[in-house]
Amino acid sequence: MKKNLIDEIKSISITARVAFGLICLEKCIKNEKLFLNNTFLWLLNEMWSYTNTSDAASWQEEMDEACPEVIFDERAVYEEFEKITPQMGYELRSLYDEIPAYITRIVDEVILIGTSNLYAGTGEYAKNSHFHTMNVIQIMEDKNIPLPSIEIFREYSFKEKGGWGRGFDKEEIVSKLK
Repeated sequence: MKKNLIDEIKSISITARVAFGLICLEKCIKNEKLFLNNTFLWLLNEMWSYTNTSDAASWQEEMDEACPEVIFDERAVYEEFEKITPQMGYELRSLYDEIPAYITRIVDEVILIGTSNLYAGTGEYAKNSHFHTMNVIQIMEDKNIPLPSIEIFREYSFKEKGGWGRGFDKEEIVSKLK
């Protein structure tokens, strides 16, 4: 992994790192030619909602229940979830069972990009978020899937809003990919 990429990820906001991870996730989905059923679309839309939320803690509560690690936990009781319905829990389980394990891991990593510094503070470059972003990059490299250009994320500086950065819509990022 190139040192300049490691440093560049440090310079973009946590919100931009989530978007970077989501673009990577979508590239993997496309690479695998996966069908985006309603459950997959719901998951992606909920994950993208992070980039313009004013309440990352509420986003975390929902994603904590929807993340593969929790859905696969044999002790999970979907009927006791507070943020997602039991039906959605079962549908997510089915989805995660069907998709390649590396994509499921990227889902977990992207959620952690957005949440791992919520209660740990951001410090110099949000070390936890950076770590999970680098994990996504490593998965992409291991699968020989090209990374999105870091250029489109540079304007979302880590220096804004204590490292969290300003919010934006998915369309703002996607339009820059073309």
